[in-house]
Parts: sequence; structure tokens; C-alpha cells
Amino acid sequence: MKVFIVSIGIILLQLTALVFHSDLGAYNNSKYMLKMLAEECAAGSALRLNEDELGSGNIVFSASARAYTDNLVAYANANYPVFRGGTVSVGSFETDSEGGRPYVTVELIYTSATDYFRLPVINVTQITHETKYEYLQLERVNNEC
Repeated sequence: MKVFIVSIGIILLQLTALVFHSDLGAYNNSKYMLKMLAEECAAGSALRLNEDELGSGNIVFSASARAYTDNLVAYANANYPVFRGGTVSVGSFETDSEGGRPYVTVELIYTSATDYFRLPVINVTQITHETKYEYLQLERVNNEC
């Protein structure tokens, strides 16, 4: 009887580890996809520059930078299978062209409708990722002959 009880305990422990491993794989996949989406939003928004200001040597972000991020998040909510069980939203979007280095910061929040982990000890329903892209200011050199 002792061997039977120990065997049942080992089987339950292995089953718990298997369920946790499976849930952790799904969580990591969602986290990776959110990271890739945030990187794409920040990189695409950093490329939306005001052409008139760029022609005069200044890096100023255009108004379409935020619209690009919103459109990409809407596309991801509709078409990415990883995000079907919840919604992705833009937590914060910040651009700065005035300081020493112009930058774009995008924070995305994925809120799942259900808990990621089936074990009652762990409760995770939200993933957050923040990405920042900044331009390196190079010094201008006058090439006079």
C-alpha cells in the first residue's frame, strides 16, 4: 500500500509539472509576440519623420507616428492567433524631439480573458512590454576646402 500511495504522489507531481510546463510555454509565446509587436510599433513610429524638418537637419516626429502604432495594434488584435483570447492595447506612447536624443517609447499591454496558468497558486492575466528607440545625434562636420 505504501508503494501505491508514493506512486500516486509521484504521478500527481509529474502531472503538475507537465501542466505548468505547458502553460509556461503558452505564456512565453504570448510574451515573445508582444515583444515583437512592441518592437515593430516603436521602429515604425521612429521612421515617421517630418520631412520638412528633416530637410533642414532636425529630427522631428510626424503626427502619423501614433496612428501607425494604433493601426498595427488593431491589426494584431484582429489577425494574430496568439492574441485571440484577449486584447492588446497601447499603454503609453511618447515621442520627444527636443532633448539631446530624439526617441520613441511604446508600451503595449496584453490583457488575457483567462488566467495563463491553470495552477491555483499562480495568477497572471496581463503582460506588459515597453520598447524605446532613440536616434543617435551625430556632430556635424563642416567640410570646407
